[in-house]
Amino acid sequence: MLLVLVRHGDAAFSTPDAKRELSACGRKEVERAIISYTDFRHRNDKTVNGDTAGGRFVVSPLLRAQQTAAILSDELSANGSPCSFITEDRLEPDRDPNAVFAL
Repeated sequence: MLLVLVRHGDAAFSTPDAKRELSACGRKEVERAIISYTDFRHRNDKTVNGDTAGGRFVVSPLLRAQQTAAILSDELSANGSPCSFITEDRLEPDRDPNAVFAL
């Protein structure tokens, strides 16, 4: 199993935390992350235990995290690495970090 942790891109501070959207800079950060992830997969023969797909992302319900996941999913799928994401409430801020290990 390959575990890749991705932090959401930069977000504006003009709205309450859960509704903060990615900034233009944040979107560019996500695009750079996609390039890094794709390069990593290519350097490793595009497979991890026989898996050539983009993977499955487990995502916080915060808007900026959802936007990051949507960009990742769209871009990786368009480049022949289909992936999906699921929303996990245990990834919200102020939750017990140990709950994440149950995923």
